[in-house]
Amino acid sequence: MSDMKASPKPYAHYTGRQLGIYHVEEMLGRGGMAEVYKSRHPELDRDVAIKILHPHRTDDPNFIERFRREAKMAATLRHPHIVQVYDFAVTEDGLYYMVLEYVDGQSLNLYLEQNAPLPLSKVYALCEQIMSAVQYAHERGIIHRDIKPDNIMIDASGKVYLTDFGIAQMAAVPGLTQSHATIGTPLYMAPEQMRSQPLTIAVDIYSLGMLLYYMVTDHYPYDSETPASLMTLKLTEPPIPPSEFVPDIPPSLEAAIIRSLSIDPGRRFASVEHMRRVLEKSLGDQNKISNSTKVLWNLLGIENYKITKAIPVFPGSLSRRFLAHNIILDQPAVIEVLNTTAERDPELVEAFDQRITALSQIQNPHVAVVTSTGVTTHDEPYVCVEYTGEPLSQKIPEWRQTPNGYTPEMALKLAEQIAGALAAGEKAGLCHNDLCTDNVLYQPDGTVIVAGFEVPQPVSPPSHNQANAQVWLPYYAPEQLANGRVTARSNIYSLGVILYELLVGQRPFLVPAPSGNPNGTGKVPISLSSARPGLAAETLALVNECLQTRPDARPATLAQVEERLTLALKAETRPQPPPVSANRQRYSLWIVGALLLSALLFWLVQTNGGGFGGRQAPASTLDDPATALPALIPVPTLSPTATSSPTAVPTEPPPTATATHTPTLTPTPTWTPTTEVCISTPPASWIIYRVQANDSLSKLAAAANIPFEYLRDVNCLSSIILSIGQQLWVPAGAVTPTPRNTATVEATASPTVTPAGSIPGNPRPTTPSTGPEPTKTPVPPPPTRTPPPPPATSTPSS
Repeated sequence: MSDMKASPKPYAHYTGRQLGIYHVEEMLGRGGMAEVYKSRHPELDRDVAIKILHPHRTDDPNFIERFRREAKMAATLRHPHIVQVYDFAVTEDGLYYMVLEYVDGQSLNLYLEQNAPLPLSKVYALCEQIMSAVQYAHERGIIHRDIKPDNIMIDASGKVYLTDFGIAQMAAVPGLTQSHATIGTPLYMAPEQMRSQPLTIAVDIYSLGMLLYYMVTDHYPYDSETPASLMTLKLTEPPIPPSEFVPDIPPSLEAAIIRSLSIDPGRRFASVEHMRRVLEKSLGDQNKISNSTKVLWNLLGIENYKITKAIPVFPGSLSRRFLAHNIILDQPAVIEVLNTTAERDPELVEAFDQRITALSQIQNPHVAVVTSTGVTTHDEPYVCVEYTGEPLSQKIPEWRQTPNGYTPEMALKLAEQIAGALAAGEKAGLCHNDLCTDNVLYQPDGTVIVAGFEVPQPVSPPSHNQANAQVWLPYYAPEQLANGRVTARSNIYSLGVILYELLVGQRPFLVPAPSGNPNGTGKVPISLSSARPGLAAETLALVNECLQTRPDARPATLAQVEERLTLALKAETRPQPPPVSANRQRYSLWIVGALLLSALLFWLVQTNGGGFGGRQAPASTLDDPATALPALIPVPTLSPTATSSPTAVPTEPPPTATATHTPTLTPTPTWTPTTEVCISTPPASWIIYRVQANDSLSKLAAAANIPFEYLRDVNCLSSIILSIGQQLWVPAGAVTPTPRNTATVEATASPTVTPAGSIPGNPRPTTPSTGPEPTKTPVPPPPTRTPPPPPATSTPSS
C-alpha cells in the first residue's frame, strides 16, 4: 500500500512477530523503502496496515528523519481519500514501523493494467477523488512529490486513497528543498525535479497530468527505452499529443493534459482545483449523472454512485432503498439509507452500524458484499451493497416459458445456496428481514447471491393493503405479518415459498385471499403435489414443513434445512427403475386377466348355488331383482307413500341391464378426498351443495367470486372434474339451494363433528322427484354412505 509491489512469500520476514500490541499476520507488499504487513488492532477490532522500514535503511540518519517526517505529516491529514496514520514507534531492537489505515483493495497501477484505457466518466470519477486529496494537502503546505499509480489504492467500491507521503516536504520549511530533491519515480517526475530545482505544487500537477494521460490513452507521452533518454525528452521535447492514440478525444481535454505536462512549471495550472474545474468543463456531461436522478444524487451526496431509481419499501420501514450504479466498477448496487441520524437516534444508528459490521464479516460466496459505507449530506448512515446478476423474480417467468421449465434438481441446488447464505447470516447474528425473489440474484454461472441483509427490521408489521404488497407479502411468514418480528424460522418459511416458486413457476399462495381463511395468514395454499406431480416424497415433505403456519412446526434450524435439501436432491436424482418390456407387460396382463376370470367364475358358482349344473335357486329369489343383482350396484328404494301397484311406482333403472346376471362393477368416482395439504375446515358461512347438470368448478368459483383453487382445496379435491350429485362446500349465496340441497343440509345436521376435509354422509332422499332426472350417470357415493335397504315387496290387489 506504499511504494511497493507484490512480492513472493520469502520476503515476509516479520510474519508472526509481535510489534507492540499488534500481531503481524501477512505480507501485503514490499518496496524499496519498507515492507507492509496486515495486522489487527486488538481493542478496536479493526484491520490495520503496518509499514516496517528495511533494517539496512536505519543506518542512514537522513532516511530515518525522512520516515519520521512522513509519519508526522501524514498524521495531520484527515481526508476521506488519504490513508490515515494511526501510530509510529520503534522496537527495542531498533525496528521502525508505522501503523496505517488498512485499505482492502488493489493499487491503481494494477487496476489500470487490467482496464486502461478508461471511459471518460471513470477517468473523471477517479481523478476528482485524487485531486481533492492533493488539493487538501497543498492547502496545508504539503507537496506529495511522488504521485503515481503505485501510491494510489482503490477499494471494491471504487473509492480512491492516496498514500506514501514518505518523500513529501513541508513547502514552508527551508533546508529540505535540496535534500533528496531527486527522490521520486522518473516516469512521473516533473522536469524541475530531475534538475534538482526548488519544488512547488506544480510538480504534483505534472504528475497528475501524466496519470491522466495514461488513463485516457493507455500510453505514456514519451517514446523512450532508457531512463537517460526519458530524462532528455522530458527536459527538451513536448509530449506526444493524446489524439495520436485516441483520435476522438475531446480537444478541450487534450489541451488540459498538454498544459499540465508543460516543461515550464509557470505554464501549468495555477492549482489542482483550477485543473479540476477545467477538466470538469472539458468532459462536459460525461462525468455527470442523468438529469432524472441528479437532484436525488446531490441530496444524498454519495460519491461514485449514480442513482437510477428508488426501490419501494413498506410503511414502517426504517430505511430508504435505491438501485444505483457504481461508476468506478461499472456494476449495479443497492444503497440502503437509514431514516435518521446519530444525533436524533444514537441507539438505532449504533444497531444499524453493528448490523453492517456483522454483514461485512460474513465470508460466504452467496452473500452480497458490502462495497462501502458512510453518511449522506444530511448525516444519515448508508451502506452500498453489490447487486450483480438478475433477480429470480425476473428469471422464474422466463423459465416457466421453456418447454421443460426448471428441473427439481436445479431448484433444489439454488435453494441449497440460499439456505447456506441464510445460515451464514444466522451464524453472524443476522436474520434476513426482506427475503424474496427480488433479493435473490441469479448469476451467469448458475449460482445465486442473496442481497438485502442490510435491511433493518421494521418498527411495525406490514399490511397487504399497502402499495406494492404483492412484491413481498407472499414471502413473509405469518408471525412476520402479525408482529413484524423475524426469526430464523421466519426465513425458513420464506425459503419454502421461494423453493415452491422455483419448482412450480408460481407462488404457493393466492394474494389477497378470501376473508375468513382459517389459517389466519391471509394466504390460500395450493397443493404442491397437484401443482407439480412426480416430485420425490422428500421434496414434498420439506416444502410442506417449511410452509407450516406455526413456527414450531417448521424445521428448527437452517442447518437442518440444508441437510433436508441435500436428501431431497439425492431423492430427485436417484436412478429410476428400467422400463418394463412389452412381453413382460403382456405377461402381466394375462395374469391379471386370469385372476379376474377366476373371480368371475367363483361369483357365478356362488350365485347359482354351488355350480352350473347344481341345484337351481328358488323361483321367488330369481324373480326378485334386489337379490338377483350384485350387491355393488345401487338399487333404488320405493317410496313408503307410493301406491301398491307395481305399475304405478316410479322406478329408476340401474345403470346396466338387469335382464342378465352379468356382474357390473360400480364406476370409480372421479373425486376422492386427498391427503395433500388443503383447507382443513371450511368457513362457517359455507353450505353443502349438490352438483347439478352443467356445473363446473370454475363456474361455481366464479359465482362465489373466489379462485377455483381455493374452492378445490377447501373440498380437498384432487381433480377439477365434478360428478352430478357430488356434494361440495360452497359459500352461502353463491348458489340457489334446491329442495334436494335443503334435504341434504337437514339430513346432515347433527351434533357430531364432521371430520376435517370430508363431506357428511347424505343418503338418497326417499321422496320421489317430481321432475325428470337430469341424467342416469351413476352418482358416486359420499364417504359415509351406507348401502340402501332392499325394496319392499308389494302384492297386486285382487
